[in-house]
Amino acid sequence: SPKEGNPKPFYPLRAIRKKWEGRVILHVEVLQSGTIGVLKTIVSSGYWILDQAAIKAVRQWRFTPAKIAGIAVSSQVQVPVQFKLR
Repeated sequence: SPKEGNPKPFYPLRAIRKKWEGRVILHVEVLQSGTIGVLKTIVSSGYWILDQAAIKAVRQWRFTPAKIAGIAVSSQVQVPVQFKLR
């Protein structure tokens, strides 16, 4: 699971000006160290710029690795990232 304090994605100014919103779902390989291996988009927001902002943010995240019998193992998770204007 994602750790506390991971940075929120930056909402690109161009997307704000154009009032673009959307939800990106990323496929994340979480390594034994809690860092990220493979990271790819499963479901696009419909806007390349929002998808890239989500990838850039999640690439910096740290996760608590899955454990089997107390030993950290690599795992795959899906991470939804919502871009919504207030």
